[in-house]
Amino acid sequence: MALELIARPVDGPAQRIRLDPGTLRLEVRFSNQYRILGDGKPLSTTGIQVRRNVDDLIVDGLRDPETGEISRLELTNYYRACSASSDCPVVIEGASGAPITIDTTTAPIGALSDGSFVLHDPTYVAAPAPSWTDSMPARAVLYGLGGVAVVGLAAGGGGGGNGGGNIDRVPSDGILALTSADSFNNRLPTLSGNGQPGSTVTLRMDLNGDG
Repeated sequence: MALELIARPVDGPAQRIRLDPGTLRLEVRFSNQYRILGDGKPLSTTGIQVRRNVDDLIVDGLRDPETGEISRLELTNYYRACSASSDCPVVIEGASGAPITIDTTTAPIGALSDGSFVLHDPTYVAAPAPSWTDSMPARAVLYGLGGVAVVGLAAGGGGGGNGGGNIDRVPSDGILALTSADSFNNRLPTLSGNGQPGSTVTLRMDLNGDG
């Protein structure tokens, strides 16, 4: 056995789980801690990618130091069972240098087209943001600070889509105001509203809640 996962609950003995080639799905319990390491041989961290997909934490590209076979670990409901006060650290013991440590407070470094967020990947290069030109499609999704989905523009129509927000036009100055809840659980929100053809729409983000 060359690859293993050590799951340590808040109380009770640690559990040692073999990481065979393929995918292991493991339900996360409150306050669990996890370590991934090679059994007797150093674990190469080259090619390892860690990302968040909805409430799951996925560790991909775990290479067996003996056979070279690849394993994938999916910690399901990780972001539901854990929180900032009980952050469930996941430590990947590498061949050299500091281990890779991920927890619920780890900020994403980017986003993928499937809606998941990249937490660790030394090879990751963020795609450049599209330029705002007349040729830009009417609906676009951009990712801003911390990998948060921040923009979804829809031409015409009233009312928000699934997980989106309604935008009402204020006749006095033409400012569009978001009238949905303060937050919603959707990485690809759609913001919709009405405006004059050919007009410019500006969307401002309040990232720190100061209004």
